[in-house]
Amino acid sequence: MAFISKDTRDGILYEYYKGTDGKRKRRSLGIKTFSPLLFDFRDKVLEYAKAFHSFGTFQLYETTFKYFCEQLGNAPIDSITPFQIETFKISRLKKVSPSTVNIYLRNLKASFNHAITWGLLTKNPANGIKKLREYQVERQIFKPDEIQRLLAVVDYKPLYKLIVVALYTGCRLSELLHLQYCDIDWLENSFIIRNKASFTTKSGKVRRIPISIKIPFEWLQSENQQDYIFRNCKEKQNKKDYMGQLMRKYVQKAGLPKGLTFHCLRHTFITNLLRKGVSIYIVKKLAGHSDIKTTEIYAHLITDDLKEAVNCL
Repeated sequence: MAFISKDTRDGILYEYYKGTDGKRKRRSLGIKTFSPLLFDFRDKVLEYAKAFHSFGTFQLYETTFKYFCEQLGNAPIDSITPFQIETFKISRLKKVSPSTVNIYLRNLKASFNHAITWGLLTKNPANGIKKLREYQVERQIFKPDEIQRLLAVVDYKPLYKLIVVALYTGCRLSELLHLQYCDIDWLENSFIIRNKASFTTKSGKVRRIPISIKIPFEWLQSENQQDYIFRNCKEKQNKKDYMGQLMRKYVQKAGLPKGLTFHCLRHTFITNLLRKGVSIYIVKKLAGHSDIKTTEIYAHLITDDLKEAVNCL
């Protein structure tokens, strides 16, 4: 007998399981409950996250509940135990990094705290669940020859354009995918990265990125100013997850290191500016870093390069 999920009907808690014949069966646990079901609670939390958090944070909550609901089913939230959350933590660790699992745990803990505030729970089942140890990952960048090898195999034009523009703007993938033709200021010759109904910048602030002469002018022309610049072949907005998957596919096809992702183009942009001697304060502004310490991490990488150069003598 394999457990599947729990559900509530007419205030009675039921358990669903797979019988010896392989069919899905149900039995009453004889427990009366008036606690909200997980699916309903998820909807309320997502509504709250959409209203009070950035679009990126909302998406993280959405992903958290997607996997959490897949594992627990539509159980009453007052039946969720720390053991179930611990089991969820371990199962997700098989698929994603420790830092991603910690994001899920943080979102669940915050959600159950909301449940307490809303009078739906008296205690938080996520309290006491330890976060995983995170290991610092080295920021990988593309070497010039690796960029050429990548572009040589990318035959999907929207991704090709994204790679080139990211390389010369340092923009995040989500920022580029939400760029519309109306976000181009031709007087200042710049892209305007701004907040929208479906998108919020990471810092919550608007920034301008000068348009490099290496970005083909014809890519930025359209009669409809509301169109997204990096549309897919069906003239619709590309999805972040899909483009990330495509990037990984072409990185593998080009025979490049597995750790190179689309975000590494941003690391490459920042590192190249510093190597060219651009002021760290200008780089901070172009990158949209809220804290100079973030930019300084890249400066330390450049210092290591200089040390290696001297030691070669």
